[in-house]
Amino acid sequence: MKLFGWKPVVYKKKDREKTWKLEMNSLIIHRFINKALGIPVGKKSGNISFFQNLKVPGEYYKHVLAGLIDTDGYVSKQYIGLIQSDEKFLKVIKLLSKQHLGIEFRGPYVNRKINGVPVGWIISIYKKADKKSFIESVPLRYKKMPL
Repeated sequence: MKLFGWKPVVYKKKDREKTWKLEMNSLIIHRFINKALGIPVGKKSGNISFFQNLKVPGEYYKHVLAGLIDTDGYVSKQYIGLIQSDEKFLKVIKLLSKQHLGIEFRGPYVNRKINGVPVGWIISIYKKADKKSFIESVPLRYKKMPL
């Protein structure tokens, strides 16, 4: 938060192991995230237009993708995957990844069903060369699995 000269409140969540919460009570930061970056207030699931219009230059998209993989995805010996409950969102990620980074995900495919109804989707990378390219171009924070 050096950019804003603001120190957020960080604390460990009691209900989840290894989970921390970052809290910023700043109107200036809120407006920057909302107006400058184009991220709307409130629920974002199903609201793909905000992500397609996100004001993140192409060279920074790799950081957006890294954050998504670090939080909702994984890297294993077999494949790299990103799971979401919103199929449309994954289609946008797949398109942006191809446009900005030349990374080609497969899918989206149904990842999870409840009572026969799809509730989770996945996009993935299986080819060894594509996984290597991904690891070299996307700055993940979590330990990388050997490919």
